[in-house]
Amino acid sequence: MFPTTIAVIFIVVIISLLQTTSYAQDRTLISKVNPGCLDCNEDTTLVYVKAVGHSDTIHQIWDFTRGAPTMIFVIAGVNSSIEVGWDGMKPNKFVMSEKPHYSFATAMDKLYEYNDLSDIGRIDWHMPQRIQTLKGVAWRMQDSTLTSKEAMVRMQGTLRDGYRRGIIDIKLDMLPYRDSAAQLPHLIHTANSTSVDVSLVNVTTSRHYNSSRFALRVLLASTDPSGGSMRTVTRKSLDDEHTPGVFEIIEIKTPESFENNAGGFVQFRPIAYTQSERGVASSTVAHITDLERSFTIGYGSPPMESFSSLVIAIISVGLGVPVVLAMSGVVYVLLRRRRQRNTPARLTEED
Repeated sequence: MFPTTIAVIFIVVIISLLQTTSYAQDRTLISKVNPGCLDCNEDTTLVYVKAVGHSDTIHQIWDFTRGAPTMIFVIAGVNSSIEVGWDGMKPNKFVMSEKPHYSFATAMDKLYEYNDLSDIGRIDWHMPQRIQTLKGVAWRMQDSTLTSKEAMVRMQGTLRDGYRRGIIDIKLDMLPYRDSAAQLPHLIHTANSTSVDVSLVNVTTSRHYNSSRFALRVLLASTDPSGGSMRTVTRKSLDDEHTPGVFEIIEIKTPESFENNAGGFVQFRPIAYTQSERGVASSTVAHITDLERSFTIGYGSPPMESFSSLVIAIISVGLGVPVVLAMSGVVYVLLRRRRQRNTPARLTEED
């Protein structure tokens, strides 16, 4: 009996980097692939994105050279820069031109397959599971856009670990303005945001598992005090305009982000897609496990969703028309009574 395959599973996460003094500010992007590397080839991908703003610069390193995809975020002065040192085709040091204000890093290092016998979509550590490390995955760049208006790369990693085969597709995208993303679940991005889109394509499942599900482990490190802990915040909304049927946004915050809106965070909607064509019919719930002193990325306060002008107009019309009709009725009744009171009495002659 041959193992079955999972056609496509999409997990969408947004990793945002916000500054405390200004929101939705425009930035100029300067992007390079493998800067300073003399021996690198198509098997080596390290992207350096420098996002220059009015009062600071956000430096991002997207590193796929060591198997486990790693993203490093550093906030420093406007004129700051980073130099990458190399040992052959491997980066071995990052040198800042000045002391950073804040730094943050995250890595995806393991893929879990678990047998979801209860069909609840949550990983149960007491149930059978198989763990595959991503440190041995070889990544190839499939597409890229590196301009002053966008920094985007799409990477593919091939899983080849004994019985398991398949592809992990990761797309990183940074745009220097505030808007909703073009693809579902239409997460908000700002000039300080990077979206991370993870897809599992044709990943073989274990032949002895009847209900295979997958989970991705994400590690986090930051310059927050070591005594603090991450916090998970779930925000509920009445607005599902951007993601139909989904009324929650989950945020994982560092102590600084939770207490002072000046630390790191991850923001995402708890939804995934089982087909390449994303829609309500192909959507399914995604869950997050309890934190184990790791996870998150970003700086500042997560962007808040608000009703669009179209929704506000529809609500205004829906509420306004009944009010106008009711007021019209009241005015009509008052005017009629007033006319009746002011009508001259008729004089009659008695016989």
